Amino acid sequence: MINWRQGGWTGSLNRWTTREISNQFRENAALRRVRYGAAHRSIRWLFSIRTFGRFAFTYIVFDALLALIEASPLRHSLEAATEYVWGANTSWFEAKVLISQLSSYLITTQVGILGVVSLALALITLIAQRENSATDIQVYYHESMAFEIFASSLALLAILVLQLTWPLQSLVHYLGFGSESSVFEATLLGAHFAWLLVNLGAISRFVSTTFSFVQQSARELHRERYTANIIQPLEMRRYLRNQLYALTGHDLTTASGSNNDQPSAVFGSDYGNLHAVEIESTFRTPVLLHDVRIIWVRWVLRRWVNRCNKKIEEDSSQDSNDALSQGPLISFSPNIDVTIEGRVAWCRRRGGVPLTRLEKFVLRRAFRFKRVRSNA
Repeated sequence: MINWRQGGWTGSLNRWTTREISNQFRENAALRRVRYGAAHRSIRWLFSIRTFGRFAFTYIVFDALLALIEASPLRHSLEAATEYVWGANTSWFEAKVLISQLSSYLITTQVGILGVVSLALALITLIAQRENSATDIQVYYHESMAFEIFASSLALLAILVLQLTWPLQSLVHYLGFGSESSVFEATLLGAHFAWLLVNLGAISRFVSTTFSFVQQSARELHRERYTANIIQPLEMRRYLRNQLYALTGHDLTTASGSNNDQPSAVFGSDYGNLHAVEIESTFRTPVLLHDVRIIWVRWVLRRWVNRCNKKIEEDSSQDSNDALSQGPLISFSPNIDVTIEGRVAWCRRRGGVPLTRLEKFVLRRAFRFKRVRSNA
């Protein structure tokens, strides 16, 4: 009996798999030896946004929030912060000039970071091409977080250049809602400094990875770490999700005995068009089955099995001669991570009793479909 509570209160298949893989990492000494350290995982989490657009969008949301606060009545409670940050004799204009000067220094530093990243990428690409090793390039890009660092640095550079004119803050002051306090600009400047420090921390690891990657022994270690931390968990995740999903029907139905007339359920199989369609969906774009909330599905199936058993008892008590040679069956046709599109009847029934509206409602939310993104 599988403990689906390991997948949280919904019994998420993905969460169950993630916890199982984490347990394997903790118990396996060989995997622990090459596992990423806490610092590396922290930096990778900070750069999980990955793309230029997402970095820029996150900052714009933060900037807009500060502008709204400055335009709201809350600005009056923050007037006193100006004296603490800049001094009582510093005007808003003088503070803005000082902040702009500091921003220019940040721009210079960020341009230097982009130059270092570009040169290092060119060096490693040349080395890998000489040795005809496309795999090493992929390992290097992942281990050094080259794309993430470049996207973050480029986004920060674009924002620093744009913020030389403080567009949102200037608009707030032009509309007459601005505050004489410079604490909002100082907060943004602090965010710029923090972002730059994170980029500098990432670039230090990037440079270290680049210098070590030119050595054959260090390159083999990077391959081993990449395999243990990325490739192997992905393979384990794919295998566990498919195996658990396929075996879900045996664990969820509570019919006693092994007779063919007992209600059952199958997952990832389609028994054809002979069954009654219970749930049908239209997917206008390609999607795949990304997760299943098993506890919710079990609740539905147990209700359905109990009703089917009552119907079987009634039929047998009436000495029905047309009893089914095969028991009632619920079939869920989607497979994990298999693309589907168009009008799909993904829940079918053979015999038994129909699902209720509540049960269909729960099943539609228990099966989580994810849109397939094009690589083009």
